[in-house]
Amino acid sequence: MTAKENAASTGPERPRHIAILDTDVMVPSVQPSRGKYYSAQYIKLLAAAASRLGLSDIAVTFSTWDVVAGSYPDPAAVDAILVTGSIAAAYDTDPWVLRLGDFLRDVYASHPRVRIFGTCFGHQLIGQVLLGPHGAVVEKDPNGYEFGVKTIELVPKLVEDFPCLRTLGKGNEAAHGLRLQMCHGDHVALPDALPGGWTSIGGSAHCRVQGLYEPGRVLTIQPHFECDQFIMEETIRHFYTPDKGFSAGFLQSAFEGTRREDDAGVAAEMVLLFLVGGVSGC
Repeated sequence: MTAKENAASTGPERPRHIAILDTDVMVPSVQPSRGKYYSAQYIKLLAAAASRLGLSDIAVTFSTWDVVAGSYPDPAAVDAILVTGSIAAAYDTDPWVLRLGDFLRDVYASHPRVRIFGTCFGHQLIGQVLLGPHGAVVEKDPNGYEFGVKTIELVPKLVEDFPCLRTLGKGNEAAHGLRLQMCHGDHVALPDALPGGWTSIGGSAHCRVQGLYEPGRVLTIQPHFECDQFIMEETIRHFYTPDKGFSAGFLQSAFEGTRREDDAGVAAEMVLLFLVGGVSGC
């Protein structure tokens, strides 16, 4: 087992155990200052969100698991699961991707009290596993790659359930806009109708489905609230090179896009409140 634990706060209520499933490592230029795994960024931002929200009466414990290496938590021992982003694709057939899909399917079916959250690759894999039987498909985005800070026009249901989102500005459609870092070339294509209480969280001008939400069970987002400008720019620089067909002009535009102001703090508050469950207000 390669699990590591980190307590974000202490208090009298029942502790919440959040298991973070690492599906990739930071690019080499980022690791010296930010660590090897993305889980460190999630823990940092979620712990800060807990402090801002004054959740002193809830003890939140994080554990981290390298699922690429085959390390997994016991679903019966956790309250929530967070699946990180990855350069891998949800439709890849690598054994670790297939096993992770099976794990998520089992958690959803057999452990109804465990909440499931994912970003980017995590969002796409969760959508494929849980909504694939209903017609959802993960595929190359016909609009191409989406890089930099973009605005998601949120659906009213999400803002209703997470009041912290009401602090966000409104766009042309009078919807609250959440600005976050993007770095993806795949997207989740949804059928005309979703089962039960499932809904898209909203979309950007580039990508119509920027996340999925089933109240009390599942929340996913396409963007990276865990990545700041430095991490995102270095990640783009590492993976999306001219020799892979990305022009210098395209990359320069992508780099400039990462330097815009974002709402990562608000997103972290929303994610934390979803993961711990049973807490109202932001």
